Amino acid sequence: MRIGALSGTIAFVVTTFWSVYEFARDNQQFRSIFTEQMEKTISSNPDPRAQEIMRQFVNNLNTPEGLATFFVIILIIMAIVFVIFSAAGGALGASMFARRQGLR
Repeated sequence: MRIGALSGTIAFVVTTFWSVYEFARDNQQFRSIFTEQMEKTISSNPDPRAQEIMRQFVNNLNTPEGLATFFVIILIIMAIVFVIFSAAGGALGASMFARRQGLR
């Protein structure tokens, strides 16, 4: 399990460096793609209150602080997912392929 968690941590660090590099290099492209997808989602929702909430969310993301906050939240979620699933995979692999003591 520890090896799985360590590999998940390493994968998360590598992915984070790459994501931060891409985000810093061209965050305008990220913003435009995200805004386009959100507009599609907003237009498909029939509830006007939900549409207004989503529009406020998109407007907050159009500020540099809002976009940076969203990016950090996504990185935190990615860290949790990477480490938990890698640790679970390590534990599962260890239980499936570990040598059984006393089975000789």
